[in-house]
Amino acid sequence: MGWKTQRPGYKLMILLAEYDSWVIGSAAAPDCDYATVRDFDIIIPWEKWDTAVNVILRFATQVKANSFGGWKVYIDEDELDIWPGTLQTILARPQFSNYAWHPKSDTRIQKL
Repeated sequence: MGWKTQRPGYKLMILLAEYDSWVIGSAAAPDCDYATVRDFDIIIPWEKWDTAVNVILRFATQVKANSFGGWKVYIDEDELDIWPGTLQTILARPQFSNYAWHPKSDTRIQKL
């Protein structure tokens, strides 16, 4: 599915697919080596945010506020930064990477 080496944990993959989430940043790059990924930056659509949060809180071992108004969440071995929003809004911010990956459809986008 998207990474050259190990895949993310099962619970993270459910979160990504079930809630129509996008991975952005280095973990979304086509040549990403999961073993070197520090954390996953994830955008969850506004319309699915409330439901996703309820699931995240059940799975998470730790949750705290992160920069940019999102949450830093730890689920098993995976460290996530999650935000509600749209892909268009997030990719318009210059501080984010040039890549986005939608695991549910296996669609990958690169900013030019």
